[in-house]
Amino acid sequence: MVLWPLAQRIMPEAARRPQGGGTRRLDDEAVFASVLYVLVSDSPWRAVPHTFGTSWQTAHRRFRQLCEAGLWEQLERTAGAPGTPPPLRYWATAVRRAAAARNGSRPGAPAPPL
Repeated sequence: MVLWPLAQRIMPEAARRPQGGGTRRLDDEAVFASVLYVLVSDSPWRAVPHTFGTSWQTAHRRFRQLCEAGLWEQLERTAGAPGTPPPLRYWATAVRRAAAARNGSRPGAPAPPL
């Protein structure tokens, strides 16, 4: 995945659960790929293919978390650095715009209904 190497460096840290337990956190790269699938294809969250290894609920929850962390804006800024290939800049901008449209066009906005 082309955007993952950029996103990996700026992904927010997973929140620690003080009570412990629960199920193991899914792989960030797989969840990121499922979120990108929905954003780029403009599919509903419920259409996340099972091949990503994540549920649509997990993909949607992580999307909201990434929006709150400002990841999409950071990704676009990172891709805009000198020396970044134009296709990478294009995809970072396209994903940021798609995320803004899904998130109500402003950071921290509540996600629209499923």
